[in-house]
Amino acid sequence: MAAVFVLAVGGVLIYGLTASFTTTLAAQLTLDHMKCFVLTGNPSEPVDPDLVEAQLRERYGWSIDLPGDSETQQLRLIGGRRCLYGEGTIAHILYRHNGEPLSLFMLPHKVRSSEIVDVMGHQAIIWAQSQRTFVLLGNEPRDQLQQIAGYMQAMVR
Repeated sequence: MAAVFVLAVGGVLIYGLTASFTTTLAAQLTLDHMKCFVLTGNPSEPVDPDLVEAQLRERYGWSIDLPGDSETQQLRLIGGRRCLYGEGTIAHILYRHNGEPLSLFMLPHKVRSSEIVDVMGHQAIIWAQSQRTFVLLGNEPRDQLQQIAGYMQAMVR
């Protein structure tokens, strides 16, 4: 009984921290970013953005238009998956930029203010668009990450 109580209190605290503090959210997403790239690896074949979009829509009910590979932006789509965070589930789209891991997260039906957060050697650029919040996360220099974020903001629907 005591263990259940401790887990319940811990869950409430994590939810409260996530709902209130952007840094906590960014830290959770950074851990997912690192974990998912280890699990996903680096596929040798190109990944079709239409397939990733269809999987996210069919499995989780999330509608998102994703940019695929872009030579001009030096982006390569790796895949998409669902991850957990303090408030529920989140779409996690995996890219590589110049060979380095880069994540785009989408929080459906959540609107958070725009912000840039440094956490655990990574930067998270956060913006809201179409009643959703997006987080672009990587360990690239801030100016490069901001340029990619601008591209994503224009391309993601």
